[in-house]
Amino acid sequence: MLPGDGGEDVETTISMAGDQGTTITLTATEPALSITDSIDASGVLNMSLGADHHVDILSGGDSQKAIHVVSNNSVAVNVLTKGKTFALSYTANPQLVGGYFSHRVVTHCPENDTCNSLIAIVGIMNSPQIMVTVRSPTVVTINGVNYTDGDVIPVYIFQYEITLLRCKGDISGSQVFTPFPTNVFSGSYCDKVGTFGCDFTFEQIPPKRLLGSQFTIGPFPPSVNGFYRIVASTSNTAIVKDDSSTLTVINEGEFYDIKDKLQISKIESSSPVLLTMLIIDGTSQDSHSNVMIVIQPSTENRKYYRVISPEGYRSYAQMEAPRGLHRNVWINSQLVCSQDIYIEQLNVTLLFVQLEQGIGNVACSDDHPAYGLITYGFRNNLAYGYSALPGKPVKSPEGNSGKSH
Repeated sequence: MLPGDGGEDVETTISMAGDQGTTITLTATEPALSITDSIDASGVLNMSLGADHHVDILSGGDSQKAIHVVSNNSVAVNVLTKGKTFALSYTANPQLVGGYFSHRVVTHCPENDTCNSLIAIVGIMNSPQIMVTVRSPTVVTINGVNYTDGDVIPVYIFQYEITLLRCKGDISGSQVFTPFPTNVFSGSYCDKVGTFGCDFTFEQIPPKRLLGSQFTIGPFPPSVNGFYRIVASTSNTAIVKDDSSTLTVINEGEFYDIKDKLQISKIESSSPVLLTMLIIDGTSQDSHSNVMIVIQPSTENRKYYRVISPEGYRSYAQMEAPRGLHRNVWINSQLVCSQDIYIEQLNVTLLFVQLEQGIGNVACSDDHPAYGLITYGFRNNLAYGYSALPGKPVKSPEGNSGKSH
């Protein structure tokens, strides 16, 4: 799904990372489209789509504007959408098969008149009935109908159809339960999270079977603020921090916000949870942008990544390392300088690397443990962010001291 604001200047770049020679076909129904191309030596294939293929999440209704990506080998897919008044990005989940699917959404919508929560459901195949269970402490009006906590909204959807559910107020923890594979997105628009500004947040929400129980988190660079939100998929879920103390216990569909990030480096939960980060760019009172990123569990940590930085943005990569193993970081075979924040009580270092425009191949030294990496960027009142794409190792220009890809 490609979100838009109804403007004619909206454009999306779909970036697909994989092995050279991998063939990729991108198709759409409304308007009809079919493009086939292959990945070159850079390891990334970019395809751009204009305003006609975007869903107007501000005022649009149901549509047939789903985008379908098929490849003959495994690829990682990132979506970057830019308009005149917004920017957003997400890493797409692979299509799963078999069984029932439960998604717990996050909307990050504070209590004000400008914020609207959004759930978008994309049909991968015809579905007889999807059940959306509302979580809200107050009455919410979704698509013109009033609902209270625990009410169920039946949704019927066809292949490649997109259904939008919109309301005022935060409905984080609401469940989308489907009998067949379905892509679920959530977020908010005109999202006044901080003191200033109005922006989109938007992410693809993984199903319960892709959630994790161990995560690495950290603070943000100077002038950038934010917090983490944890949503439980199972009742009586204990959230534990570095020192083995319990932060909280939450039930299915409940959420907990972590704002004291300097005191916490790792999060563990007794059952799988959804962890999202909200980044707030506060560089000036006139420039305020928000980004929501689904944080991958530690089981998905790697040593090699690809990042894609659009033109005109100040972009960053963020990673964590144990103290003493944070100086050997390469991007495109060049040793880079990072801004490091050492957290003494946790004995870890947070690395922030400013990225150049284009494709960046990120790698660390051989003795560096696997790590998580996210990337985000800002420009005026626009922002984007996503979990970095997986990369492939090759021999480092520094000999045995490291690798690059």
